[in-house]
Amino acid sequence: QGLALFNPRKDEFLVFRHEPGNANSLISDHIYDIREMKDGTLWICSDIGGISILDLHNISFMNPESVEFLNITADNNNNNSLSSNNIRTSMQDSFGNIWVGNYSSGVDFIIHTKPPFRVLPYTMDKGKVLKNKPVWGIFADNKDQVWLGGENEVAVFKDNSLKRTIDISSYLNRPYGQVFTLKESSYGLFFLGIYDDGLLKYNSRQNKIERIELDMDNIDIITFFEDASGK
Repeated sequence: QGLALFNPRKDEFLVFRHEPGNANSLISDHIYDIREMKDGTLWICSDIGGISILDLHNISFMNPESVEFLNITADNNNNNSLSSNNIRTSMQDSFGNIWVGNYSSGVDFIIHTKPPFRVLPYTMDKGKVLKNKPVWGIFADNKDQVWLGGENEVAVFKDNSLKRTIDISSYLNRPYGQVFTLKESSYGLFFLGIYDDGLLKYNSRQNKIERIELDMDNIDIITFFEDASGK
């Protein structure tokens, strides 16, 4: 029968119900749990539609028609949505995270703050499985681009998205080469230190790669250091 709010001053109830066609009405009249969160919102859990969120600061007994609900439903095409519309309970822990208990799909966890780490989409297909590629070296240039040293390639990211990859396979002396370290010596000119395969130079302006001979075989380039004179 929906959601009833008691007004002790007038000794009466204000009742909210689902209104078909009104996206801002109560999501369902079947209510299983009501939980007030630390930000002053009321989370109303139903077993049909999902969750309705009501901002308690906007409640007005004088004008109940102005009250609007924010509704959250499950979306099979969105991994960040509720896993089910059949909600049984919810709670907020001491860190501000919200836990939602479902009838048949376990627990949904809604983090209060953004996670401190994100995984860049540097992946490859392995049959039906999407696998993260190994990263050996990393460098940030003056364009806010992140260069990743991978196997037989260098990947360039900006704003958390992959911009391009540079294939170095044909410049290696063996089938596989891991880019252990990267260094930009001047604008657009990069040195690539290869595990067990020496040193490569990449000119990003000309998109050209060449090998720098070091008169040593099978040398590991682990790191670069540039002194005050530019050497």
